[in-house]
Amino acid sequence: MNRRTLLFTIDKLSMDGEHPSSIVLNLLDGIHPIREEGFDVVVVDLRPEEKAGQVLVDAGIPVRYLGKGIFSPSILPALMRVVRQENADLLHCHGYNAANFGRLAGYLTGKPVVIHEHAVLAVKPHQFLADKLLSRLTTCGVAISEAVREFMIRGRSVPEDRITIVHNGIQLDR
Repeated sequence: MNRRTLLFTIDKLSMDGEHPSSIVLNLLDGIHPIREEGFDVVVVDLRPEEKAGQVLVDAGIPVRYLGKGIFSPSILPALMRVVRQENADLLHCHGYNAANFGRLAGYLTGKPVVIHEHAVLAVKPHQFLADKLLSRLTTCGVAISEAVREFMIRGRSVPEDRITIVHNGIQLDR
C-alpha cells in the first residue's frame, strides 16, 4: 500500500506554550486509525517551538515549527516549502491563520485543504473578508457540531455543501 502524507497545520500547539491544546489531544486520540488508513502524519505549527509539541514527538508524530508571528506573510512560502518537502497529499488546517495560509498553500501547490473548526468565535471584519476571498479554496470543512457548522457557513464563508459534522471522540478511560 502506498502511504500518503497528511499535514496537520495548526496555529499553535497550546494556549500557554506548555500544555497541549484540545486539538493536539484530539489528534493523539485519533492518530491510530489515521495511520491504519494508510496516512503518515506530520504536524506543522506556525509558531516557534513549544514545549507542548513534545507530546506529539513522544507519540512518533513529526512536528515542524515555522517560527512565524501571527500575521507574518512569510508563513505562506514557509508552509509551501514544508508541503513540498513532506510530499503532502492533504492539508488539514486547525485555527484561523492555519486555515487561511493553508488554503493559499493548498491552492498554489495543487493540494486539497480541509478546514477543521472547533468553536463558534467572534469574527473580526478582516477575518470575514479573508474568509470570503478564500472560501472557494476550501475543499472540505469539518465542524464538531451543528452550531459550529452554522458558524462556518455564516462566519467563515465555507460553502454549506462542503461541510461535514464529525463529533469529537473522547477517551473514556481518561
